[in-house]
Parts: sequence; structure tokens; C-alpha cells
Amino acid sequence: MKRILSFLLALITLLLTCASPTAASDDSVPPITHSKCAWVYNVDNDTVLWSKNAEEKIYPASTVKLMTAALAIEYFGDNLSQTITVTTEHLKGVAGNNINLQIGERLTAEQLLIALIVSGANDAANVIAYTVGGSMAGFITMMNAKAKELGMENTIYTNPTGMHDANMKTTVTDIGKIALYTYRLNTFTEIASLPRYIMPATNMSYQRTLLNKNHLVSRFTDPQYFLPEATGMNAGSTPDAGYCVTASAVYDGLSYLCIVTGADRDDEKIYSFLEARDLLEWASTAYDYALVLESTRIICEVPVSLSSGVDHVTLLPEHELELFLPANLDIARDITYEYILDEESLTAPILKGQKAGTLKVFFCGEEMAVLDLITKSSVSKSRVLEMLTFIKSVVLTKKFIFIAAIVIILAILYILAVSIYRYQRRHRRYIKRK
Repeated sequence: MKRILSFLLALITLLLTCASPTAASDDSVPPITHSKCAWVYNVDNDTVLWSKNAEEKIYPASTVKLMTAALAIEYFGDNLSQTITVTTEHLKGVAGNNINLQIGERLTAEQLLIALIVSGANDAANVIAYTVGGSMAGFITMMNAKAKELGMENTIYTNPTGMHDANMKTTVTDIGKIALYTYRLNTFTEIASLPRYIMPATNMSYQRTLLNKNHLVSRFTDPQYFLPEATGMNAGSTPDAGYCVTASAVYDGLSYLCIVTGADRDDEKIYSFLEARDLLEWASTAYDYALVLESTRIICEVPVSLSSGVDHVTLLPEHELELFLPANLDIARDITYEYILDEESLTAPILKGQKAGTLKVFFCGEEMAVLDLITKSSVSKSRVLEMLTFIKSVVLTKKFIFIAAIVIILAILYILAVSIYRYQRRHRRYIKRK
């Protein structure tokens, strides 16, 4: 019974250690207690570092504007200087945060994009939607089509602003997909990193000063949330969705995305910014590149035939391997290997660096990389062994055996015939003498 309990305890410990191969232990993650959902991701290594309720359906709030911006950037392309005139239809039903656009006001596509991304302006979102989609319904169809294209299987859009609609749902995982897509659009990232924008006077408005609603990139509204490494992307709130932020940041050349939704606030703090900042700072140190395999590591030896001097050749990885893994990694415990040989044995001559198999590398049971196994050195061929092997191969062929059998049979028949002939000859001589 003691042995069984010890085994079960060891098994549980192993499962807990390696329960999430691409995520760090929850013990190291800062407490995320004021937000319903969270997700933090390393762009360069396509790795989700940690998440909370990532598949739970939620209201998207301002994260909707990521999709609105992406479609607008695709539509306008390099023609951001295009002038757009605001119409009555554009402003129909506008509510929430806006920059007070006027009917008949003329702005460029770039100005509308900046108002959308920096200021989170709902009126700018509406103007963009009508311009890009031809109608509100047309634009919403485009939004959902793009979501499907990006694999956002649990997302339904019903408006371009994020204003509450009980039918509009998403998940943090899906938000991550549109966030990554927009992050890779240079126009978006350039605009999203602006702390503020001074919009020139238009035909119907004085100069406007737009402050970035993402306090992680701007000190202008509330400096307590400022994060020097932050580069964007989007922030906002609704009563039903809570406070939400989609943040990007760069630490030591590595890019990170972080999403926090359903956060609350009190008289002093908006927790979406605080917890996003905590997660980004944690991510920058919790993971790092680790050398998990050296190019000189001997993986196995393979038998060699027809060699003049050796009977085995050593196999090595084709190159060293670094993986982006938790900083508290125990390589001896967490990294395992599995190799498969192309052939059970090799035949000389063999060249140094010749592929002879495949090596799989696992982190806590999850396959992380596949490398070629190559020979450590060259092996020359023995001419004597080659000739003997050739003779052996010829001798063992069915054709040779068949011919040899015929020859043997013929030889036996010949010997018998000669023996019979000699016997008869002797017998005739004996009769004559008698």
C-alpha cells in the first residue's frame, strides 16, 4: 500500500509539473483577481504564456475596434489621404465615446483611423463602417467574414464600435487572433503607439487634441499606468463588459501581446491596466531561450557494414537547439528525446554529416522540435569486404543457386556415366580374357 501511495504521489507531482507544457507554473504569475479573463502571448515564438478563462464567451467591448481598424486599413491601403465627408447616415445612432464629428465635415481616412485607434471614437468607427462596407449591414458582414477567415470560431460581431449588444460575443482567444493580425499591420501599430494626436482644424471644427485611451502608452490622462515598453493597442469599457485592454509591448527585442477583459475599478484604480502591465512585466522575465540540445551531444550509434576500420558510427543532432521556455525549466526533468533511424544499419562509404535519422524533442511530453540526425564522421569502404560481400550476394541469389544445382546434378550424372562406362569396359575385357 505504501508503494502504491508513493507511486500515485509521484505521478500527481509529475502531472502538475507538466500539466501545461507551454505555460509557466501559476505560482509565478502575478495575481489576476480583478479581471474576468486574461491572456498573454509571445509573438516571436507563437507561444501562449498564460491565460485565464480564455475560452469563456464574453462581450467584446472596445476590442471590436481592432477588427474595424483592420478592415479599414485593408480597404484604404496607401490611399489614407482620401477625403471622406460625414453624412447624416454616418452619425445615425452614434453613442458613447466620440470626437463630435459634424454632418458635412470633411476628414481624411487617416484622421478617421487615428480617431478610431487612439481615441476610440465611435463616430469615427461609424463613418469608416459606412465608407468601407457601403452600409452598416455590409460592414458587419465583412467583420464576421474576416473573423471566420482568422479562425475566430466563437465570435459574432453586430456593430463596429463595441457598444453593448447581448448578441455580440467573443472569447479572449479570439481577441488574440484579431490582435495579432492588426499588430502585424504597420499602419495600425504606428497609430496605436501615439500618446496623443493633434488633429488639424477641418471645415467644421477647430483643432482637436486626441489623447490615447490606452493609458499604458500615454502619460497624458493618468500616468500611474504608463509602461515604457508598451506600444499599443486598444482600451475601453462598457458597463456589461467591464474594463478591457489589449496591449502590446517589446522587451529586449521580443514582442508580447496581452489581453485583459472584464476588469473592475475603484475610486483610484482601473485594474485592466494594472493587471495587463503586471502580466507583461511578468512575461518578460518568466520565459527565456534555453539551450536544450547541444550539437555535440551523442544520441546513438548505428552499426556499419563494409567498413575498413570501424563497425559503428555516432549520430549527432544537425544543430544545437534553443527553445523559448519557462525560465525555471529543469532540462534534465522536463526535456526528453526520441529518435527514429532511417535504417537499422549503414553501409560504407559514409560521409560526415550524412542524414541517418530523426530526433524529436519534447517538453513535458509535448513535441517542440524535430531535427535530423547526422553522422559524426566519415567512414571509408573496405575493398576486400566489398568483394566478399559481392561474392556472397551473388552466391545467395536464386539464379546462382539454381545454376549451381544444375551444374552439380550434371556433374553427378557425368560421374555416374563415366563410372558406368568404365565398369562396362572392364567387364568386357574380363569376358574376352575368360
